[in-house]
Amino acid sequence: MDEKIEVNLYAPLDGEKRFVGINKGMDEEHNVILEVENKRIKIPKESIGSAKRYFDFNE
Repeated sequence: MDEKIEVNLYAPLDGEKRFVGINKGMDEEHNVILEVENKRIKIPKESIGSAKRYFDFNE
């Protein structure tokens, strides 16, 4: 947890299919909690097509 990850979804969530943020774990309903721009987003586990560590070499 607390690592930067990239999450790609099967279908858009709030108009987006790709999110990059800090992994904050899962809640009791098996949603992945992702912190993006100081906001927490709940992403249903079954909506995730892929997730991987994110590296930005410009940071």
